[in-house]
Amino acid sequence: MENSNKKIALKVNGMSCTNCAMGIKLYLEKNGFKEVNVNFASSEVSFEIKNEDDIEKGIQLIESI
Repeated sequence: MENSNKKIALKVNGMSCTNCAMGIKLYLEKNGFKEVNVNFASSEVSFEIKNEDDIEKGIQLIESI
């Protein structure tokens, strides 16, 4: 079976420390996101999505923190 997941990356403003980055990573993983990577230095968050709706869900989760 082919893996239909694709990886996306978002720029996230407002991460002021590595603890912020870790909090985002853990929160996204807790809410079902896979392959979550948060780079504090570049202000980038990446994760796998199954469909386009997951992008908006990820954005909403990050903004809610």
